[in-house]
Amino acid sequence: MSKIWWFKHDYKAKTDNKLLELELEFGQHEGYSIWFRLLETMGECEAKLDKRKFSIYASIIRIDKALFERFVAFCIGLGLLTDAGDYVFSERFTEDYQGIVAKSEKAKHSAESRWDKERERKADADADALRTHEKPKPKRPLVAKSAITDIPETEEIKKLRESVNELVNLGKDATVKKPNNVCCTLSNAQFQKLIDKHGINDKTLRKYYLWKFGTDKSVKDDYLSILNNMEKDWLRNEATDKQQTDNVKRHF
Repeated sequence: MSKIWWFKHDYKAKTDNKLLELELEFGQHEGYSIWFRLLETMGECEAKLDKRKFSIYASIIRIDKALFERFVAFCIGLGLLTDAGDYVFSERFTEDYQGIVAKSEKAKHSAESRWDKERERKADADADALRTHEKPKPKRPLVAKSAITDIPETEEIKKLRESVNELVNLGKDATVKKPNNVCCTLSNAQFQKLIDKHGINDKTLRKYYLWKFGTDKSVKDDYLSILNNMEKDWLRNEATDKQQTDNVKRHF
């Protein structure tokens, strides 16, 4: 079973003096909501927020950049956030995040070790079987790889593409680790497959492109990269929620 990523949320958070000050400054529900949305976004960005990408974070949280900058400055003044020059972070959140990463890495190494031993055992068993019953393997016919035929752009695809392009344009204005990552390579056919088979929605695509702009890896094919990341809870859960909702609608 995949590890669910989470951070601590005290059930008495609503009575915390610093959070009460946020509510007084930005509104009872607005201050509380923006703070926890900011923490969620921070968790997606390795527990820190790059100042050069404030416009992107503001878009993800769905507030103006000016409000986002004022909110961050106010949190720094309260001691909820720390200014580290090029980025800001929360000391408590960072401690929790590092603990989760350490546990995840330990579990990953343990699983890889078990799989390596299993692969070695299976390879030895297969080698013994081949030596006992060795038969020539039939040659597989070469099959040409068919090109993906694109389809007309539907209204749903158009809205998703416009949302992605909005985020891509913001990414072009920011300094990212891999400049070549600031683009969208999805065709109409690939958009439709992601919608029909995987329940991809606007929020899922925004989370994916935020990850893409901040990763050290070069991403040449968005479609394959999204399918690969669908195996991870942070991206798959968003799509699964939409797919379940669509299934209920079709049932009725």
